[in-house]
Amino acid sequence: MVNIGLAISPPRQLASRRLADAVRLCVVEARPCVLLVFLLRFLVGSALSGMGAARGDLVRVAETAVVWELAVFAVYLFNGVTDVHEDRINGSQRPIARGALSTAVARWVAAVAAMASIGGAAALGSHLLWAVLALLGLGFCYSSPPIHLKRHAVTSTATGILLGLLTYYAGPSAYTGHGWSHASAALCVFVVGATTWMGLVGGLTKDLSDVAGDVAAGRRTVPGVCGEARARRAVSFAALGLAVGFCAAGAWTSPLLIWPGVAMLGGAIAMAVVCLRRSAHRTRSGSRRPYRVFMTTQYLVNLSVVAPLIGQCLSG
Repeated sequence: MVNIGLAISPPRQLASRRLADAVRLCVVEARPCVLLVFLLRFLVGSALSGMGAARGDLVRVAETAVVWELAVFAVYLFNGVTDVHEDRINGSQRPIARGALSTAVARWVAAVAAMASIGGAAALGSHLLWAVLALLGLGFCYSSPPIHLKRHAVTSTATGILLGLLTYYAGPSAYTGHGWSHASAALCVFVVGATTWMGLVGGLTKDLSDVAGDVAAGRRTVPGVCGEARARRAVSFAALGLAVGFCAAGAWTSPLLIWPGVAMLGGAIAMAVVCLRRSAHRTRSGSRRPYRVFMTTQYLVNLSVVAPLIGQCLSG
């Protein structure tokens, strides 16, 4: 019996290792930086909803966060499956593009994650279920033929904004159980500013380094249609104008929004410097810098809301 067990054990261990490696590669393909920023958006929604509502259920918040992240993971993993052609043209080093992860395995993992998120949302209530279904539906329509929302700048930007709005909705829904019914002025101003930054600034910067692949795939992005130089000028002006407006609205609404406004303004200035430098687009690394500034700014804007509120909870 011992010999049989020893003979069977190595294949089982090998299978477990392969499964663990596949899951790890799927997480890398779904972009951990994106998964983290969605989690931050969710936490901001939960934290700011506590300003206008009674004390929420923190266990429910944690459970909802897991369900929401599973849905986001499924959406971005499926996007990696459908982007493989243009990713290879653009020289992407993500697992599917470099051949380390098969599209069949990625599709299977994405489907399992999507079903798990739907099941978890159904158990947590209708307020979350419709939001998860909307997130998954938008993600599918963004990446999959024949709809391909990603092919046009307007629909791609609108999808990004809607995904952000749904995430900022899921946070309060988890905390209060009633969506935005107790939304504070601070939450409303922050959500408008943060999602507009996602849509306008993020929508432009994410395409700057992928012009060749996007053109080959038939996408009509702003850099592909108008040229990279014009797109860089547009994103600089959009970032600066939005940041100034967000600073003013935040300072007028709540002291809690002053630091997020400062973070966005700093990010907008950095964006203008990076985008308007003449040598910025000569290498792929240089073309990726505006997107990195956009993502870093997102982190700082969201963290500058979550960190003080967590500090207040711990001190209280």
